[in-house]
Amino acid sequence: MEVRRVMSLTVLNLLGRGLDASALRQQTISNNIANAETPHYQSQRVVFEETLQAALNSSGVGSFQGKRTDPRHIEIGMTTQLPTPTIREVKTIQNNNENGVDLDYEMTSLARNSVWYNAIAQQMNHEFNQLKTVIKGRG
Repeated sequence: MEVRRVMSLTVLNLLGRGLDASALRQQTISNNIANAETPHYQSQRVVFEETLQAALNSSGVGSFQGKRTDPRHIEIGMTTQLPTPTIREVKTIQNNNENGVDLDYEMTSLARNSVWYNAIAQQMNHEFNQLKTVIKGRG
């Protein structure tokens, strides 16, 4: 049961960071759409998935790592700091007023982000239900 609790907390932290990224992405896309006619405005993007993948790939490198003799053992020394989503500006010109917002791209990104947010929220709900089952027991 202890292993499941540790794994759930790690998964919940990861899902929570994903929700943070999705919320920031929603704000950023909405801001881009609101400034679609603003002269010289450059669109912005949220960077998260790439930095998360890099952090997960490099976890445990160069640090102490315990030897596991059974796959059910908890990993020791694999403390990966989850990255924080960041915003970067994209330098492009889409309109005559040197505006960098592509409305078709932004609307597609908005729909994709909505699906992603809902999927993460459902998974987080599933994780909480499993924790509730562990706490209450099945009987």
